Amino acid sequence: MAITNSWSIHPPHLLDEKGSLASPSGRGLRLAQYWTEIVAQASNYDEPTTLRRRRRPGRRACKALLTIFLDVDTNDVLWFYPACDDQGRISGWEGTFWDNADLAETTDA
Repeated sequence: MAITNSWSIHPPHLLDEKGSLASPSGRGLRLAQYWTEIVAQASNYDEPTTLRRRRRPGRRACKALLTIFLDVDTNDVLWFYPACDDQGRISGWEGTFWDNADLAETTDA
């Protein structure tokens, strides 16, 4: 039986009063940075995903890319890595520093 990681993230809980990542250290900071990068890539609709899985089984980097998309009903960012069932849902990302939804609008004008 494979162990899966299923994350439910709400970025406003990770931010300080200025809207920056609160200052966790070590693993917490790396996870927060990873999740905000997922938001940045998901909200930049015109660009392909370039983010790879964060875990390194056998100390080897995974070569496959994450699958990232938006839930049409909730606008949550959904992501998964099909080879190992690493997955998550990110809600409340709109309006954060990592929200790139405006980029598509400004480049289309």
